[in-house]
This record gives sequence, C-alpha cells and structure tokens, in this order.
Amino acid sequence: MPFHEFVRRSLFGPLALDRTSFDARVFLREADRAIGHSTGARRVPARGPMVAAGGLYTSVDDACRYLQFHIAGGSLLSPALFAEMYQGDQGYGLGIALTRANDVPVRGHSGGGFGFLSDMYWAPEAGLGVVVLTNSTAHPLQWKLASEVLRELVGDGTPRRHASLSRGSVPAATLSGDYVDSDQVSLIVEAGEAFLVSGDTRKPAEFVSPHEFWVDDQLYRFRDLDRDGHPTYLESVHDGHVRYRNDVPEPAPAEAGGPWNRDYAIRVSGVREGTARLRKENGAYLLDHWSGSTLRLREHLPSLYVSSTGEALDLTRTPPTYANVQLHQL
Repeated sequence: MPFHEFVRRSLFGPLALDRTSFDARVFLREADRAIGHSTGARRVPARGPMVAAGGLYTSVDDACRYLQFHIAGGSLLSPALFAEMYQGDQGYGLGIALTRANDVPVRGHSGGGFGFLSDMYWAPEAGLGVVVLTNSTAHPLQWKLASEVLRELVGDGTPRRHASLSRGSVPAATLSGDYVDSDQVSLIVEAGEAFLVSGDTRKPAEFVSPHEFWVDDQLYRFRDLDRDGHPTYLESVHDGHVRYRNDVPEPAPAEAGGPWNRDYAIRVSGVREGTARLRKENGAYLLDHWSGSTLRLREHLPSLYVSSTGEALDLTRTPPTYANVQLHQL
C-alpha cells in the first residue's frame, strides 16, 4: 500500500481531514490551492522527493483539527505510542518538538520547503494551539507569529528574575563555547565575568543559578549536561528556542583527501544557493555551511556523519548529501 494511502486510511480519514494529503495527484487537482513561492528559484516543484519528511499539503482548518486531536489525547494512537511522542520536557522527540512558552510546556512541529513554511504549536495543559501556514519562504514570519500568538494565549508566565549568585561566584568554564542554530551565539567567561556574544554585540550575562543566566530581559538555561559538565544546548526560556553546542577547533592547514577539504556547490530548484566546504582538521570533521556557519560533525557510521544541529552528512551517496541536499564538488 502506498504511504499516502496508508496515512489517509489510518489518520486523515478518521479525523475528517478532507483537504489534507501526501498524494501529489490530489492536491494538483485542487483549484483553490495556494502556490508556493521561493526567492530566486526558477521553478518551485509541487511535489518534493522526501514526501514523508515534508510533502504534506493541508489547510489551516485541517491543521487545527489535527491539533485538537493531540490536545484531546490522540485517541487513534496506541497509549504507548502517544506517550513516547510526548516523552521528555525539552528537545525533539518522535515527530514532535518539546519546547516552552512563558515557561508553559508546549508541543509542536515546524517545516518548510518548495515555497511553503509552516509552524504549529499547542499547549496541552492549557488546551490551546496555534497554526501558521505561509506560501513563501524568505522570512521567519510563521515562527515569530505562531510564537507571539501562543505566548499571548497562555498568558504572562515569564519567569521572574531571581537573586544572583553570591558575589565572586564564577560560571563553570565548561559552559563557555559556541551555540548554533539558524544563528550563532557564544558564551565567554573572562576574569570571573560572563558575556553573551552575538555577531558584533557583546552583553553581560548575569548568572542566577549554576546553569541559568539573564541577558537584558531574556532568561537562558543550559540543558542536558554530560559527565564533564558540557551542555548539549542553550535554551531561551521565553520562547523555547534552542541553540546546540558547536565547539570548532582552530583552523589548521590541511590537504584535500577524498571528500575532505574540498568545496561543493549547492543548488536548489536549479539555482546556485552557495558553496559548502567539508573540512578535516586537527582530528575534527567540519562543515562550512552555505549559510555562513561552521558545524562540527560526529561520525555515526562509516561515511555517515551527524552535525551539531542534528542533520546528516551522507558520503555513501553520489553525489554526497547534507540534510538531503546534494553537494556538487567544484
């Protein structure tokens, strides 16, 4: 049975999601459908190659009904599966991101590609949810709007500022380092003082517990520390945004060998988006991303690597791929 038919029978049909489908033939027949727009693309395909990972067409009404299904307890799913999807209190779980808004637990998922962006979040305890769908991609509107609306709905639960650590207390050196997502910030500890650096901006960080600090009116929290005290990621408590630990060694001269220390062209919908570089230096594997950041890579299996942000570099393919985007060697 095709994937799109299985999902229709087991989920979309019982939930009466009549304008929701993974089947390209269904949504292409729909006259009243939005057309995706992507800046610079010669042609935006209607169907993506990764259907189960991001090929769903839906309406905002159907998406809201899907949120209601989750808020009501997911009756179509087995209790064990539903519990696994909601396991933990932070990070990315089984198809669901676990975050917080105004320190209220929030579940959700976002996606994008081929001219569309989407964000849907719900607060199960509050019985509230928000869906934002757009048919353009050159903006963060969907995330900002969904986050702002949800914070308004759940109320002002922003954590209050607590007393600082005792005078002379110094944040652990293991917390300092680079943290990356769509942007990068760095925590620097110098002479007993901590600073959060973003681009050319450097602001004092006021620690209020061993793993929490304020910058202006934003509370940040380090999460999932390893045995050596290194955090996995840095969370903005206000909106649940996380940045992942991304320690990159100092650059060192290195010769090209195999796929490493070479440049690769990135093309999306036939348009050159930028250049990536795979580096192997000082015993570390690195990716110079076409967006400008440098990500550390961890070898998961032979010729398969995982980046700081959780995307896969697959060197077994021809051409190799990162996040399922082909890398064309220059």
